[in-house]
Amino acid sequence: MMLLDSVNNYKVPSEKEIRQHFAEMVKTVKNTDGISNVSNTIDMDDFIFTLSCDFNNVEALNTVVSNFSSKEEAKRIKNHKHFSFDANNQLFTRSYHYDLAKEIKKTKMEDREVFKTASITTIYRFPKSIASSKNEAANISKSKKAIMLKVSAQDIINQKKSIKNQIKLHN
Repeated sequence: MMLLDSVNNYKVPSEKEIRQHFAEMVKTVKNTDGISNVSNTIDMDDFIFTLSCDFNNVEALNTVVSNFSSKEEAKRIKNHKHFSFDANNQLFTRSYHYDLAKEIKKTKMEDREVFKTASITTIYRFPKSIASSKNEAANISKSKKAIMLKVSAQDIINQKKSIKNQIKLHN
């Protein structure tokens, strides 16, 4: 695809443009209050982009997400947090408020092809061990301090699976 000028009438960015855009994203995350230890990798062979960071509190993480959202979506994030943490109950919650199926219907049929092989992978690491997870598709690590969830875009679109989760930590 990188050898083409365009796909479905969309300009294909050069590798340099992709790297510059990702570098700008990384810079935005690094400049967010409450975020530290930002690291990233780019795999241009498989188009895998990894961005990881530590955060002081979930509000910093919500700010990162809202920084990459439209103004309308940023308002929604403020009203319905993507991430929350109940310290009393040691409960970390990942919410999801998008109707992806509705948004996909707005795109051209040929543009939907990309979602057939796309997926989202989230990994959360905690200083305490994980007691449980509500999302059955999530896998808790052997150390019990990390949890990974990989969901195909098609499963999210068809509402077969979700990236929502409630992760209970040990006290």
